[in-house]
Order: sequence, then structure tokens, then C-alpha cells
Amino acid sequence: MVHRIGYDKFFLASPKIKNNTEIIGSISLFIKYIVFSENKEIFYEDYSSFMSPNNFLECSIDKNIKELINFKINHEKDLQKLGYKIEYEIMEYYKGIVHNNAFQERIEISKEEFYKILSENIDNFDNLDNKNAQCLCYMYYPVNE
Repeated sequence: MVHRIGYDKFFLASPKIKNNTEIIGSISLFIKYIVFSENKEIFYEDYSSFMSPNNFLECSIDKNIKELINFKINHEKDLQKLGYKIEYEIMEYYKGIVHNNAFQERIEISKEEFYKILSENIDNFDNLDNKNAQCLCYMYYPVNE
């Protein structure tokens, strides 16, 4: 079975956000990558199959733009010279709820809730930790051939 690979982009809140009965410590996106070599899509059989496309996508909070999140593919011209192209799609949105002042439970939320949390608390997320979002995990998305 072959897969497309996905990675999260994790944004820390500083300070944490007190929201009714919850304390939100982070929000995150899960991004699925579509990678092409010489105009043919590359699929993954396991994690070691190919370079990590996540290394080429920079994702940061920017309160100076309408979308609030800035995506930029790094080294795009170099990738093109080598015959590669990377596309991406946001698949899922999450918030991290703090428990016992440390552990964060990741809870899937809607795109609307994600952007509501972000826009209402932009100063909490516009910090150095999020100038290039952290990546904490990856996931495979099965491809039906």
C-alpha cells in the first residue's frame, strides 16, 4: 500500500489562553503533502522512502496578513531545478487543552474554531516559537490506486 505523508504545524500560545473551563496551550494544523518528481507523483511506502517535504514548507503566524498564517515553500527554485514540486493541503485542525499544568490533550476542531481561537488571541501566538511552526508528528494518508 502506498501513502501520501502529512505533518503537523504546531503553534504554542504564550501565555496560555484561559477560555471558560479550558486552558488552551496550542493550536495546530495537519498538512497532507503531494510531492511530484518530473510531473509524476511520488508515493511513500514507509517513512524512509523519500525526503521529508515538511522541511520545505515554512509556516508561521503573521498578524500583519489577513489569513494570519503565512505559508512559504523554501528552496522552491532549487526543487524545480531537480524536477520536484511540492503541493500541500490542510486536512485537520486541533487545539491543545492543558491538563495538570503540563500535558496537552489534542482535540480536533473545525477550521472556524481554529481561526476564531487564533484571531481572538493573535498576540498569544505571535511569538518567536511560532516564527516557523514546530512539527511534532507525522501521519500517512492511504492512496487508493
